[in-house]
Amino acid sequence: MNPERWQKIEDLFQSARMRGPAERAAFLDGACPSDAELRAEVEALLRAEDSAGSFINTSAVKVAAGRIASERAAEMQGKTVAHYKIRSPVGAGGMGEVYLAEDTLLGRKVALKLLPAYAMADEERVRRFRQEARAAAALSHPNIAHIYEIGESEGASFIALEFIEGQTLATRIGDRSLPVPEIVDIAMQVADALDEAHAHGITHRDIKAANIMLTPRGRVKVLDFGLAKITDAVTTGIAAAGQAAQVETRTGLVMGTVSYMSPEQALGREVDSRSDIFSLGVVLYEMATGRLPFRGDSATETIDAITHAQPEALARFNYDLPSALELIIKKALRKDRDERYQTAHDLLVDLDSLKKEVEFESRRGDAIQPTPAQELPSSPSTSTVDASLAADTAATGATRRMTGTQYIFGEVKRQRRRVAIVLGVLALAAFIFLTNKYFRASKSVTPFQITKVTRLTTTGKIANAATLSPDGKLFAFALREGEQDSLWLGHVDGGEPVRIQFPVNAIYLSLTFAPDGSSLYYTSGENFSNGALYRLPVFGGTPEKSLWRLRSS
Repeated sequence: MNPERWQKIEDLFQSARMRGPAERAAFLDGACPSDAELRAEVEALLRAEDSAGSFINTSAVKVAAGRIASERAAEMQGKTVAHYKIRSPVGAGGMGEVYLAEDTLLGRKVALKLLPAYAMADEERVRRFRQEARAAAALSHPNIAHIYEIGESEGASFIALEFIEGQTLATRIGDRSLPVPEIVDIAMQVADALDEAHAHGITHRDIKAANIMLTPRGRVKVLDFGLAKITDAVTTGIAAAGQAAQVETRTGLVMGTVSYMSPEQALGREVDSRSDIFSLGVVLYEMATGRLPFRGDSATETIDAITHAQPEALARFNYDLPSALELIIKKALRKDRDERYQTAHDLLVDLDSLKKEVEFESRRGDAIQPTPAQELPSSPSTSTVDASLAADTAATGATRRMTGTQYIFGEVKRQRRRVAIVLGVLALAAFIFLTNKYFRASKSVTPFQITKVTRLTTTGKIANAATLSPDGKLFAFALREGEQDSLWLGHVDGGEPVRIQFPVNAIYLSLTFAPDGSSLYYTSGENFSNGALYRLPVFGGTPEKSLWRLRSS
């Protein structure tokens, strides 16, 4: 079979797979009216994808596509498109081929994305190619690849965009978990890019590790707006500027990469910006564990997991994650979109609070691992298991699933600070009891004296509410700022308190930590006789109002 034949099969396959099952038959009727063999080959690939999970897993097509890509790259190398001289291939996909090229006018490297002449007959492919250009061109953000030019040359459409040196996040992850500071930093930059896109009415719809580039200087760049959905308002504005006609958006089509899809996206339902937040939650889980939260042996099984199954606990794969990061990931991966973060900005606020907490802990040295003398004693068999795990991890550098024994000991290590606090409290209680008993037995009783009192705040503007966390490590308080109250969080051991709730026109009536220390509960209202109960993540975020309501008797 010659390359031209394979190229036609691959083009029809890519176009058919972007349509719903009910639309595929009609599409193939029009595309293959007199070539039954061609239609049979395309339908065989579609069936193979359904069973294998993705186009790239179909070995025969993978080999053929690779051969065609190599021949096409060899043919294009050294050619000039408009004023861009092609140097080498970068990659290829359903939306076009990407080459490293040189802008001969400005003398700079660019990534040149081409939709070749033979693909211009596919209206759907052309539409999505132009949509990508329009979506990215409407945005100007340091974490989004810049569009330099859109044009046509010798019957082929092209997009010249910023060439980004570095590696994809998928390559950076491999099958390993990333350090927490790096996870937070990458997620914040992606969330900031999404916040910008969503503010312009653009939903990316294909957020995944392979579409996130990391530069050598740590800058994150979000790529590939080929599946972006543009709202009518934005579409009309761009069309009015003479850039393109209105983009059609249809429900019932499954767009994106299966493993990163939101439940509503996987089911072919209408999507909005919260679908991107779910996909970013998948990327967060992947960075934290080195694995995807939803997987199956086929695309159908993966979609079933996305829509019905809960991901395995992160602690099974990485027990050093902060509890606040686990809560952020869980909220981003809520199946009901109304229970997720409602905006990328809300997610960004929580990530920023977590970043400050991580930096604070790092400065205090809390992230330093304990020496062997400080570890909890373990049996010889357990030590052998732990040593074996450590050796295996060092040899492969990969995050592996832990056994039940390792998981239990991991949880013990995670809670060692709480264990130390509990033991300290018990020791103090025993000391007080024995001392009190001794002085009662003595003829002259000397009362206890307070030798030192440490002031935690110095503003003099503490409002009606203040509380101490169950572990005695954190304290929270309401602060009067003008005519409004705000909430602040601080560490008992020192450091400047951090504001976790901006000033509001309400009075904080009471304030307390949840038993596990992960949340704050407070009552707030316009006066002392009427208030509502709220829950707030301990490191900041959007308060959740309880159904209970307090009233004076």
